[in-house]
Amino acid sequence: MQQKQFLQDLALLVIKNHFPIQFVESNWSKCFIMHICPKIVFPSKNIFSQEVLVDLMEKMKEKYVLTKLKQFDSAIVSFD
Repeated sequence: MQQKQFLQDLALLVIKNHFPIQFVESNWSKCFIMHICPKIVFPSKNIFSQEVLVDLMEKMKEKYVLTKLKQFDSAIVSFD
């Protein structure tokens, strides 16, 4: 498993399951993943929230939001 794919999968795991950001630094989660793939390097929660989640958000925005917006002449987007 590649490091970049692991980080994206970890981000999706945290987001979809509503886990707190601290999940990426918990000893339990690290031990669990290390048993599966010992070469994985876990990011700090700061790196995770400032880089990994931002990168994933940009990918999702390009893949889903921007492709849909191209179908329209104008649109309004709001986030709650």
